[in-house]
Amino acid sequence: MAELYWKQGQPDRAIAIYRHVVRERPDDAQARARLAELEAAAAGNPGAKEKTMGFREHVQRVVEQVPGALACTVMGFDGISVDSYEVGGAEVDMQTLMTEYASVAHQVRRAFEDPASVAGGSVSELVIGSPKFMTVVLPIGSDYFIAAILKPSAIMGKARYLLRITAPKVGKELGL
Repeated sequence: MAELYWKQGQPDRAIAIYRHVVRERPDDAQARARLAELEAAAAGNPGAKEKTMGFREHVQRVVEQVPGALACTVMGFDGISVDSYEVGGAEVDMQTLMTEYASVAHQVRRAFEDPASVAGGSVSELVIGSPKFMTVVLPIGSDYFIAAILKPSAIMGKARYLLRITAPKVGKELGL
């Protein structure tokens, strides 16, 4: 997680995580060395926060450009959020909802990738619908996905398009 914060241009958060790791495991030479590297880089480059675009900007752009979008997130299939952006108007906790959807998306992906599966292949997009909202999920590599939660009246085609062009950019920032 610390490395993700570093890539997002949040050196303070990355350093805080490494400090915690070093406190908990003082014999971890690799963590101590990486902490020293990050502290030196942050001290020598006060503008380090401007280095990368950051995940927040990507997900915020999707929400702002799709009429009826409620939220967008980059998340691991393990349910841990990398970053997200949401606007008001939702009747549920979006983070909790996306954590649940991460489990669903992971199971669907595993079912498609199973050689014994009739479907075979890989999932390129998953749409989950309910009376209150629609969710579009696109995998990013094998460990992450980007998803948009939309009102039923939202323009789903535009959301799908923006997610398709945003996913490779996010993947690049994740180092995939």
